[in-house]
Amino acid sequence: MANVPKTHGSTTASIWDLPTRIFHWSFAALIVLAYVSAEEDSVFNQWHMIAGYCVGVLLAFRIAWGFVGGEYARFASFLKLDHLASHIGQMLRFRVEPTAGHNPLGGLAVLLILVLAGATVLTGMILNGEEPHEDLGKAMIILAGIHVVAVFAMSVLSRENLPRAMVTGRKPVSTAHPWKDGARASIPGLLLALGAAAAGIAAILANDPQAFTPRSTESQAEDQQDGTAQSGEVRSDED
Repeated sequence: MANVPKTHGSTTASIWDLPTRIFHWSFAALIVLAYVSAEEDSVFNQWHMIAGYCVGVLLAFRIAWGFVGGEYARFASFLKLDHLASHIGQMLRFRVEPTAGHNPLGGLAVLLILVLAGATVLTGMILNGEEPHEDLGKAMIILAGIHVVAVFAMSVLSRENLPRAMVTGRKPVSTAHPWKDGARASIPGLLLALGAAAAGIAAILANDPQAFTPRSTESQAEDQQDGTAQSGEVRSDED
């Protein structure tokens, strides 16, 4: 059960918990690293697969955290489909009412980014960078770019500093927006989310024991081909 929120004066409210903020900025940094290291001739290419695997671990944590995390980190808090039409109407009038957590479009964007990131990681593991993986990666970067632009646009339209809120975890309160500190996650909830991340690491290492060792994507492809050839030889011997 989530802990009862505390009040820290009347000027700001705690919205984004620390695990959510760590995930957010780590995820963003890893997506950038995965992008700049994608090409085989990139000086960062040996870090591409590590970045992808780390994104997978973060996703395992975030999915669990979306159910057991703090109040505003939970998926239920930003799936606001019933407010979507009014939010779009406010955008068209260039004056958006601030929200404590994600606004309706922002919440949908976050979910789509998580889904795209997961699909990109899975296709990278299974297809070793073939076309579907590349296409999903490009779509991921485009959506992430749109999200960044939208964050700054919403900061102007809603008259609040959204990037700063994701750094400090706090948003200003006022008479018009008397937000209170969000309910915090329980210790068992945090342990469950960390357990999901640990399970993700175990699954990745079971699939690729060298997953977190720097190596080029070309060498990884060769390792997979060698493994496939050896498996074929074993089956032939058995026959």
